[in-house]
Amino acid sequence: MKTIVLATAFATLATSAFAGPAVVGYSEYAVEAQTFEVQVGVQLPINDQFTFTPSLVGFGTSKNFAFSYANFNVTYNLNDNIDLYVDLDTDKNFNYAETTLGLAFSF
Repeated sequence: MKTIVLATAFATLATSAFAGPAVVGYSEYAVEAQTFEVQVGVQLPINDQFTFTPSLVGFGTSKNFAFSYANFNVTYNLNDNIDLYVDLDTDKNFNYAETTLGLAFSF
């Protein structure tokens, strides 16, 4: 548990330290299931509108935590409020699993 909290704190500090490529991620704990999920990746701006973010995701319990899958995200910034994105997921052997198309907004 301490390692996950420290990794999250490190990722947060690293992203605020510089502009451009950034370490990104999240950590979650499901209380009822008693499981963790941690994602760590690198956000790479390609230009003013495109961002590429490869990341790795781990999942499990405190006794059985392992790499689950990889995620590759490409985001297109349509304007200040709307992003279009494509997520490509693999399994733990890096075999294709799923593609998701989405639209994200903020107002």
